[in-house]
Amino acid sequence: MEVGLACVFSPDPSARAHVDDMARQLVSLEDTDRNAIDTAPLALRMRTATWTAPAVARDPASGCTLILLGRAWLGGQDIPAASLLQGFLRDGPPALTRLGGSFGILVWQPQTETLMAVTDRLATKKIYAWNSGDTTLLSTELRALLGHPRAPREIDGMAVEQFLITSHLIDTRSLIRDVRVLPPATIARIDRTGLSFERYWAPSIKPGHDDGLDNWADRLGDALSCAVRARCGDAPLLLPLSGGLDARSVAAFIPPAVAANATTCSFGHRHCYDVRYGRRIARTLGARFSRLPIPEDFFRRYLEPVQMLCDGEVSIEALPIYRLIEAGHPGQTMLMGYLGDALSGGHLLGLEDTRNPESQLDAVWRKKYQSKGFSEDLLAQVMLPERYQAIKGSTRALMQAALDEAAAETLDEKALVVELHHRQSRYISYFGRLLSSRYRVENPFLDTDVLDTFLSLPLVHRQEQRAYRRMLVRHAPRLAAVPENKTRRPVTYADAHGVNPASAMNTPGVLLPTGMQWRQRKIRRLLDGLLVSASGGWLGSHNRNHYVHHDESIRRTDPEWFRTQLLDNPCAADWFNVPALERLFEEHITRKQDHSTRINNIVAFLTWRETAGI
Repeated sequence: MEVGLACVFSPDPSARAHVDDMARQLVSLEDTDRNAIDTAPLALRMRTATWTAPAVARDPASGCTLILLGRAWLGGQDIPAASLLQGFLRDGPPALTRLGGSFGILVWQPQTETLMAVTDRLATKKIYAWNSGDTTLLSTELRALLGHPRAPREIDGMAVEQFLITSHLIDTRSLIRDVRVLPPATIARIDRTGLSFERYWAPSIKPGHDDGLDNWADRLGDALSCAVRARCGDAPLLLPLSGGLDARSVAAFIPPAVAANATTCSFGHRHCYDVRYGRRIARTLGARFSRLPIPEDFFRRYLEPVQMLCDGEVSIEALPIYRLIEAGHPGQTMLMGYLGDALSGGHLLGLEDTRNPESQLDAVWRKKYQSKGFSEDLLAQVMLPERYQAIKGSTRALMQAALDEAAAETLDEKALVVELHHRQSRYISYFGRLLSSRYRVENPFLDTDVLDTFLSLPLVHRQEQRAYRRMLVRHAPRLAAVPENKTRRPVTYADAHGVNPASAMNTPGVLLPTGMQWRQRKIRRLLDGLLVSASGGWLGSHNRNHYVHHDESIRRTDPEWFRTQLLDNPCAADWFNVPALERLFEEHITRKQDHSTRINNIVAFLTWRETAGI
């Protein structure tokens, strides 16, 4: 997002004439530089934040121009656009396929009238593309691509199903039919014959030789240490902290003097575990810490700017991260740890304990795709029948096909491979787009050595994140002494005794007859509510795992606003059964069910439609 781009490749001058219409739709940033290329059949416009490194390099002899979106890394070095162009001129496209980091690279070769685009391994820098015959539109933002009069403006129903079920999109679709994001690890070539793709890498899990837990923990530590230290400069870092393992795993390898000078923060209410444990991690690092509270009306307040930055794909889980926009100054380096939890085994489902293949697939579907989103049955109730029948089962079919093709031995590991592209790349892209509009965002887990090392981890050390935890115990024992969200105990405890999720601890048995249990729950909820209110959330059966309470923001903070957005939106009636939406809303308000994620997803979709005029 620090670099915005709009591009038309067409031999038709009337098509290229609208490139400025596209560019005007790019998100505005303060203090930007602008570049342009107008060499038939290419018309391209760029805006670049002044605090980023030069994004354009040109070779006078060949006329080749290279554009770098984001940052590319190789062997612990940040490779600038000029060096990337030299490598390309010397070695051709393979020079751009060995890189780590979060990037997109475009190379214009006027001698052959070819535009080449290269995405990183997970396509974390989204580039939207639409092609019809000899005309191709490219843009870093969907709204900019839609600024061209030839761009399609029909909603993709399969993308809608993906979003309402999973809270994000899972393949290369956008919310607009026939507009796609360029695939991960791909070389795309655009010329007068159209648009073609070549894949240069695909994730696979091929466990290395198992020479013991300590050795594998050290391998992870060595790879991550090099990647983290390479991204630490002399200027103070911005380091978001949480109660999970990823943030402290990045912090573990920051040089002590740099860590002590960092600005650290956590967002959420005072009593949530991310804030409580994040503060303790900062104290261990000797760094200053601040808590960034989330406003009670965060969804209403953040929805418009986040949708603009994320092209309508707003996940309720990701939305509060926008709060970090106020944490530092423009151009400051922010170190993020997203991806580590998935790579290290935190999302494994333990499918080896289930022998029934159908039950295994159902577990993958429920836990990695549906989660708190719509079930297929519930979606059939709230969508108009003609809309739902046209897309029914498309997301599940996509999951099945991806699992069949995944390069791994066990279904649990196949699900991890698929998750990298179906979920992780989308979430990293969301976070990156939100935050790179202001910061130089770096994620050490996107380093090729780090990614390859984690993917070669033997399953026995990936289970319960054994090697990841042992890495912290061996390389950062003081950080390992801080409790973690999952167990609410120090990492050292789980390393020694295994993982026993906190949610499974001290679960009381049910002693009352079934007919009386609802009374018990009602009384307990009332007493807990009083205790939570009196203690400010520190005591009582209160959910401290999340930094914001999605369910209560609908019930207490903004019920009328949510009702209006859900039921009175003029865009609702041609996609949804409005009486079914009303029942859904009432079930949530009366606490019969928690539909918060489902309500938020529909409101986000309807608001995007209204804003985009589609």
